[in-house]
Amino acid sequence: MLRTIFPVLIASLVAGCSSSHPVTSVPTQTGATNAFVLNGIKIVPPLRHAHLSAGFDDGGTMPGSLTDAAGMTFRFYIDHRIGTKTPGDIYLNAYPSDPKSVHVLDQQEFREKIGHFESWTNSF
Repeated sequence: MLRTIFPVLIASLVAGCSSSHPVTSVPTQTGATNAFVLNGIKIVPPLRHAHLSAGFDDGGTMPGSLTDAAGMTFRFYIDHRIGTKTPGDIYLNAYPSDPKSVHVLDQQEFREKIGHFESWTNSF
C-alpha cells in the first residue's frame, strides 16, 4: 500500500510546486459539497482562474474576477472605501454600494473555501 501512496504523494507535491500561485490560497477540496453558496450564487472550488486588480481611488476598493471549477465567472470587490463600515469585506456581482451587490456575510467561510485574496501576489 505504501508503494501505491508514495508515488501519488510525490506527484502531488511536484504539481503543487510548479504552480505560479501559492498553493495555500487555493482550496484543495473539490466538488459541490465544498461550494460556497449565498443568495443563489454558487462558487465551486478549486478556482480555474482568478484576477485581482489595483484599488480604486475611493480608498482602495479592489475589484477582481474568478472562474470556478464549474466554469462560472464571478466579479468580486474587496471593500476599502473611505469611511466604510465593512473594511476588507468581499462583495459579489457589483461594487459594494451598488444595490445589485451581494455582501458576503461569512467572510471566514468564503476565504477558507475560495481563497485569501489579499495575500495574492499575481493572477492565475
